Amino acid sequence: MTNKTDKNKLIWTISFLVIPAIILARLAEIYTDNSLNRILIAGLLGGLGAIIGAIFLHFANSKSTIIKTSIILLLFGLSLSILFIETERNKSILKTCEICGYKAIQRANNRCEYCGSLTWEKQKMIKGYDDKTKWLKEEQLNWFAFDIDSFTNKSDFYNPPIDEGFLKDMNWRPLVTEQEIKDELNLDK
Repeated sequence: MTNKTDKNKLIWTISFLVIPAIILARLAEIYTDNSLNRILIAGLLGGLGAIIGAIFLHFANSKSTIIKTSIILLLFGLSLSILFIETERNKSILKTCEICGYKAIQRANNRCEYCGSLTWEKQKMIKGYDDKTKWLKEEQLNWFAFDIDSFTNKSDFYNPPIDEGFLKDMNWRPLVTEQEIKDELNLDK
């Protein structure tokens, strides 16, 4: 009889500790994009979830099965609510990359997820550019020279409208021309 009681107690303990730990560990994806930091933050948030679960378990330990079930459902709902609220609160509002024209820069990031270019704010600190227009033109030349169609020797600045899940901002305009790209690549010679 004690063996069955011990198994039930173990199942309740695992449920109270693991459910919030797993759910709250998912918050790490919201707060960081670096894999090492994500692992560390997931561990911390998972530990916090387990502590919260342990507190709920302490109050539910000597209660009936119905009350334990209600409390674990409350804990599950609370954990999911926290995850949902934080996900919505921190939902990425993607900014348009000045280089490639795709909406691919997350709010808290300084790098385009599509072309990999740094934003002007970050680049001017690193490389020391004085003129944004000069920097932008140089970066666009590099990007579109890489992206030129080898059969037609043309660069389509606005297509594809969706690529790798990113939308092209139709209000974006390149500073470089097709002729400048050809000159850069020496295609007319």
